[in-house]
Amino acid sequence: MDKATVIIPCYNVEGYILECLDSVVLQGDVVEHTYVVDNNSTDDTVSKVRRWQNANATFPLTLLSATKPSAPAARNLPLNRVETKWIQFLDADDLLLPKKIEDQIRSYPNGDVICGGFHGVDIHGEKTRTLPNQNIPLALIQGTAGITSSNLFSTRIIQSVKGWDESFKSSQEYDLMFRIWQAGATFEVDLAPRALIRERHSGQISQR
Repeated sequence: MDKATVIIPCYNVEGYILECLDSVVLQGDVVEHTYVVDNNSTDDTVSKVRRWQNANATFPLTLLSATKPSAPAARNLPLNRVETKWIQFLDADDLLLPKKIEDQIRSYPNGDVICGGFHGVDIHGEKTRTLPNQNIPLALIQGTAGITSSNLFSTRIIQSVKGWDESFKSSQEYDLMFRIWQAGATFEVDLAPRALIRERHSGQISQR
């Protein structure tokens, strides 16, 4: 099976990053490498990642630092290192459900973008389920084509559009996906929720 690289931007996620990394481990051998990119955290995020790395010494993980304060900059930093066919971008306060990446690759091996569903958990613990719209042009306009952590991208298509636009402060994944759509990419829709998106009171990296 083709492999995936996971890229996780981090900003002050000391209370979330360990569970996030554990969810990547549950993806199994389909993950060839994981890059954790710290984006100027001022809490205990980096030291927690290093302790996790020491405790999971056989897990292929590289910790990087992006000084430019933006999630797109952090996500772009490792792109020239990626050697796998697939890239899973994962926000550090989110979780991948077990076998998320493997199931999407098996189901849609020829897609450029796999738009996935997800479960949401708000700050009060209330859960919701969100599924992508199968009409991709409409979904891109409405913002209903999945989100960063629920989707899966081919490395080729990410590199062809030169990655994320680092000037965007929000809705970065929709700028990215719209440019990918303009490039004639193949979009697939996965109606099974395979990620858990956790709301924070403040400080989510995509909001910064």
